[in-house]
Amino acid sequence: MRVELTSSDAPVGTPLGGRVFDCAPGALIEATSTLHDEGGEAWTARGVFTSDRSGVVDFAVAASLSGTFSGVDQDGLFWSAQPNSADTRLPDMLAGRVDGGLVPTVAPLAALVFEVAFRDTTTGNTEIRKVVRRRLAQNVRKSVLPAPLCGLLFEPETPNGAGVIVLGGSEGGVFPGRAALLAAEGFTTLALAYFAHPGRPDAAVELPMAYFGRALEWLSAREGISHTGIIGVSRGSEEAQLMVINAPNRIDCLIAWVPSHLIHRAIDLEAGQDFMTETRAMWSQDGHALEGIAFCAADVYDNRVQRADFQTPGGRRYRETFARAWQQTGAEAFRIPIERYGGPVLAVGGADDALWPSDVGAERVIDAARSRNEASDLLICPSAGHLIGTPGEPRPYPYVMHWGGGYMGIDNGFCAYGGTPEGAAIAARTSWKAALDFLHEHLCR
Repeated sequence: MRVELTSSDAPVGTPLGGRVFDCAPGALIEATSTLHDEGGEAWTARGVFTSDRSGVVDFAVAASLSGTFSGVDQDGLFWSAQPNSADTRLPDMLAGRVDGGLVPTVAPLAALVFEVAFRDTTTGNTEIRKVVRRRLAQNVRKSVLPAPLCGLLFEPETPNGAGVIVLGGSEGGVFPGRAALLAAEGFTTLALAYFAHPGRPDAAVELPMAYFGRALEWLSAREGISHTGIIGVSRGSEEAQLMVINAPNRIDCLIAWVPSHLIHRAIDLEAGQDFMTETRAMWSQDGHALEGIAFCAADVYDNRVQRADFQTPGGRRYRETFARAWQQTGAEAFRIPIERYGGPVLAVGGADDALWPSDVGAERVIDAARSRNEASDLLICPSAGHLIGTPGEPRPYPYVMHWGGGYMGIDNGFCAYGGTPEGAAIAARTSWKAALDFLHEHLCR
């Protein structure tokens, strides 16, 4: 048996390219990948393939018959990796003793280093290869933004003349993953922190629009930048939409990932504030608060009494809660009038988003955007939840987040995000390709 890989060291999301040669026709070849995270946890993925009549397994066309993924999937040995201790750690997590869920503890921009073992199940012959997937490409330079801006700048070795601002969601801090990968594609990207980060407020309460405007001015003024776009994820999609409305002639395109079409209220991660009873505004403009939508009284009460689904493996679904708020009388007053922008918009939603109905939000955004610009596009990802990330990343298991007491009004309970690991992996691939195509079309001209 002989293994030849064509992509042993590449950016995250690069498919596993290569072949296994010199096998008996019809031999079963088992491929097992192992990633050790910073906590020493081993994450393992496995696929079993049949060699063709020439005794070759070509990962571009060979289907996995069993293991942690099935079918033809060149990312399968990466995204389907699960912790070896899941059977023992999951009960502890559900009992509230393991924070954050079963997620690999790897620094946000650290390379994912997999050891992949290829074994002929008949002869026992085994070959091992190291496969590296880099979140920060070697041709990208990272630097810290100058005050008063907060966040990271990613500069490609060969820039394409386009700049992109990336805004994360309710987790706060810097959201560097997409920004770093975009820089590997030639975009100069700014991962902008706007709360819960040194130099920024701890809480997202009446955050001035002027801060985001300064970031746009700073990026646009950099040498070689001729076009600028913006990406907003989850709650960050609200600000991204507000930005393009306020600067329609300075931002060439917008991507809204798992968005809402409405303005919501403040986020205070430290105060223990139940987000459903929050009354403060998250955004402000020229000293005036931009009021956010309230939740239905029955849902606010229901959240306070903490129903049993907070303690189930599936976690509490807020999708229906948000849907009722979005449908109530007067909700339209909080809609972001994206049609005022006039530029092209791409919106990506998860059909099984359990946190909020981002598929509905994405549809509403694009319906309005298309009234001014037919180049706007909608992508709804089936079997995908709220966590539509970048391709090739191990998916969190299970699809819930543990909250240790406060923000969601949960005391050691679980919030569901929806989707399946396979659905999230497919959504990550398809939405990333759609985003790159969209940015190249509207920024690289």
